[in-house]
Formats: sequence, structure tokens, C-alpha cells
Amino acid sequence: MKNKHLFSLLIIAGLLSVLAPFEVYADVASKTIGTSSTNRAVSVTFQRKIFYANGRFWVFYSDGVNMVFRTSTDGNTWSAATVIKACDNGEKFSIWFDGNYFHYAYCAETAGAPIYYRRGTPNGGAITWSSEQVAVGGASSTTYYVPCIAVDTNGYPWIGYRFVKGTSPKRPYITISSRNDGFWQTQSGFPYDLSGWDAAAWVVAPIPLTSGKMFVI
Repeated sequence: MKNKHLFSLLIIAGLLSVLAPFEVYADVASKTIGTSSTNRAVSVTFQRKIFYANGRFWVFYSDGVNMVFRTSTDGNTWSAATVIKACDNGEKFSIWFDGNYFHYAYCAETAGAPIYYRRGTPNGGAITWSSEQVAVGGASSTTYYVPCIAVDTNGYPWIGYRFVKGTSPKRPYITISSRNDGFWQTQSGFPYDLSGWDAAAWVVAPIPLTSGKMFVI
């Protein structure tokens, strides 16, 4: 039988003290909020899967089968997991909260599969999602990896990702939508190759600045 990795998600007091007043949550030393059968439940930190928004803590992760989220108002008692979509690995998606909406980017990391974008409106401990959009179309022998989403101050979503054509090239790409209403329409000139040269482990993280500008690393 294939061994499964058990991954416990922990919220520690140090994190909570950053996200909310320490005196309110000082009694919360640690809390297991969910388990996963993959050792990449949340994967890389720059994909941003933990938030404090609308009076709640939100944690997004893969349980080994699906992309899910749980919420808590106090960091101690957590909701049951809510399924968003099938996703067996936390590296395959990224989340952003812009103050009003949650946004995700997802790719299956298989040849020919597209990158998807979706926007959701939080309501209590639930999220009402718009229809899923294709942000980057799939192409033969092409695989996209490690998506990372951010939204600029004008509400336009940006997605960074690794582009792999066969075994080479491996390039860092960025794309942006010309719409900020939950629908995706790729802006002219994108997707854009940020380097023009190959490297095996490119990752791309967009970071919002002011006045609609975006810094990409």
C-alpha cells in the first residue's frame, strides 16, 4: 500500500499575534485545523494561503484530493473544510485577498492543461465564486507550474508561473487580465517572458505597489 503523508496544519501564536491583537489570542498556543494526505498541503509560502479577512482567519490548502478552506473567528475553533475544486497538491494553486474578493490561480501541472482564474466574494464563513476562467490557454507539450496570483490596486489580477515546453525551455512568465470584474481577458502583450533564458526552477511572485503598479520577483 502506498504510504500517505499526514500533514497537520498548525496555526501558532506567533502568527496570530501578527494578524490580530496579541492579547485576544495569547491563549492559543497551537491548533491542528486539518489534515492532508499530501506533504504539499500548502507548499510554498509566496502562494499566500493564510489570511485574516472580514473578521475571520482563513486557511486554504489541499487535503490531498481537493482544494479546500477552513475559517475561524478566534483561531481556536475551526469550521469544517469547504471544497473549492479538485486539487491533489497545494503547489498547484495560489490565493489572493484584495480587501473585497478572494482570487485564485490554479494549474494542474500536466502537459496541455491551462491556468485557471476565479474570483469569489466572502460572506460570513462562505465564499460565493464566479465562474472559473481560463487565464492561460493550454498548449501541446507545454506545462505550467507554481502559479502565483496578486491583484493590483486597480483590481486587475496578475498571475506568475513557470512555463515548460517539453524538457526545455523553462521560463518565468507573467500575465494580466484587462478586466477587473471576475472575468478574464488577457491584456495585449501578455503572457510575457520575464527572462528569455532557461533555468530549471523559475518561480514568479507578483507584488502590488501603488497606483496600479506591480513589482514582480
